[in-house]
Amino acid sequence: MRRTGKSDGGVVVLKLGGSLLSLPDLHVRLGVLLVELSEQRVVIVTGGGIAADRIRMLDDRLRLSAVQCHRDAIGTMSFSAGVLVRTGMGLRLATDRRSAESIWASGQVAVLSTAEFLGGEGRSVYASLPESWLVTSDSIAASIADSWGAELLILGKSCDPEGTSLGALSLAGMVDGWLEKLPGRFQLEWCNLRGSLSHRQVIQRGTAVDRGRNS
Repeated sequence: MRRTGKSDGGVVVLKLGGSLLSLPDLHVRLGVLLVELSEQRVVIVTGGGIAADRIRMLDDRLRLSAVQCHRDAIGTMSFSAGVLVRTGMGLRLATDRRSAESIWASGQVAVLSTAEFLGGEGRSVYASLPESWLVTSDSIAASIADSWGAELLILGKSCDPEGTSLGALSLAGMVDGWLEKLPGRFQLEWCNLRGSLSHRQVIQRGTAVDRGRNS
């Protein structure tokens, strides 16, 4: 996806839920959002989707190693990233900050291979997180956003948020419980990519405030 925005804009991390890869019009919906962010340097962090759910199911049944399940689930995030860049949207795969910067300089959107990043340049990010199901792609994306000095983290979800605080979202199981514990040096937004195009909500520690397309 060729962009017209400046390559030196602020960094935005878009965490894209893995289940959204099944959307038949994902290219339209994601395209609308990326046009809105055309002045920023966008890196997409994909969730594991069905593959991660399968690992969780096997862990529930077989009581597998928590550490290995955590690592396997991160591997599914990179699998989803690879699928996303093969959708014909012109997205490009990045494995670290340097490769992302190169992609941004060419006016394109980066999709992070999370497993490669956390196993290399992002080892300190990986080390800061528990190796358990307490942490999902939400907290991993937030930790990456913090380490990259992002100004905005958008949680791309499949539904509208239930509740008006991050704590309520955690209790409802809509984000993982570790997210509240992480530094909040970036703005946090929620975007239901299965709902109204371009409708986002600013998630605060206490409340969620509607944000329209032009706000």
